[in-house]
Amino acid sequence: MQSSPVTARFTRQWLPIGLGQLVALACGLAGVHLVTRWVRPEDLGVYGLFLSLVPLGGMLTHAGLIKHFSRHWQSAADKPAYLRHWLAGTLRPTLGLLGAGILVAALGVLSPVAVLGAFVLVTAGLAGALAQAFQLGVQSIARHWLDFGLTATNSLTRTFLPLLGVALTGAGIVALLGGFLLHALIAAAAGFLFIVALGRSSRTTAAVASTPPASLQTYTRLFLLNGALALINQGIVRWCVGLAFGVETLGYVTMAGNLAAVGPSMLAGALWQYHYPRLLHAHHRADDTAVRRLADRTLAWMIGGCVAGGLLLAALLPWLPGRLVALEYVDAIGYIMPLFAFYAGLCGLSLVQGESLVMDRPEAALRVTAAGTIALSGGTLLCTLVWPEHLQLWWWVSPLPALVAARLMLRRKPAGPPPPTS
Repeated sequence: MQSSPVTARFTRQWLPIGLGQLVALACGLAGVHLVTRWVRPEDLGVYGLFLSLVPLGGMLTHAGLIKHFSRHWQSAADKPAYLRHWLAGTLRPTLGLLGAGILVAALGVLSPVAVLGAFVLVTAGLAGALAQAFQLGVQSIARHWLDFGLTATNSLTRTFLPLLGVALTGAGIVALLGGFLLHALIAAAAGFLFIVALGRSSRTTAAVASTPPASLQTYTRLFLLNGALALINQGIVRWCVGLAFGVETLGYVTMAGNLAAVGPSMLAGALWQYHYPRLLHAHHRADDTAVRRLADRTLAWMIGGCVAGGLLLAALLPWLPGRLVALEYVDAIGYIMPLFAFYAGLCGLSLVQGESLVMDRPEAALRVTAAGTIALSGGTLLCTLVWPEHLQLWWWVSPLPALVAARLMLRRKPAGPPPPTS
């Protein structure tokens, strides 16, 4: 008996997407439970600062290359040739990562921990950028079960390998860094193997659709500033808290942020994973109205899901101390709901930016990110400098100005050519 179209769609699409998000949720909750029992707040604060710099590869030096891969690998006539060309293009931006690593080592006065952190930053930053590009490539052709494999691999290794290092060695921050490096290498290797296999299976006899080097360089330049703004949005909470309140409070905020970000990240990831190939398909049909309608629907689901998830999380907060969260981290509980609101706004901003990328409007993506950064990060920095005692209040309200500003920038029509003169 043949399955119905609805059943087939569920099995092929929503089941792997849902399972991937459930694995991420389980890993996130287990991570919070173990971190608060095995890792000191001071070590977690330092580790949180390190994690805020790791996205340098994915958001700054290699951001344009990732966007290029996500848009063009799936349409390349000869995917292995495109992959070779793209990998060659990743070498020059890696020099920027190397420079960041040298700076981190120098700021740490070349202490052993600083040198190790710099090495992990460069290596894991590059590996993370590659893994991100490869997973977007898998998503672009709607291979949801393969994407589930990558999502599960990423969630499991990112959560448990650093903690396993701490449990086995008791080495604190050194074990956390070593475990994270191993996670990044495994995630990149898994994504590469999937992309190579998919490229070989779909290779055609058509002419090689290699992209001129200038195209990769153009994407790199276009998304350099955009990536810098996105990196600021990702790290601003930890940077400002570390600056204003010290490393112990930063440990509490890092733990609270890890828990608060789980729901919005899961929801945004699932929605984007489902709608991304459909948005691309609508764009390839030159149906911008359908793109906007799908994007509006995605954002509406995001907002509704975050409201429902936030109410559920607020109801569970009294149950967390002593159960999910160790009593040593009880001071982190008060930061969870404000940070949930902040990360909901940040994830919503990524969906708005994604619409501009699907429509191949990188200039609009820059406007969207700039507007969101001014609202989210500018407001956070201003509160830290002027009203640090009201920082949590700002996190509560920050999604509204960020999303309104981003939507206004996206819907603004590009300037056309001047009217002809008589």
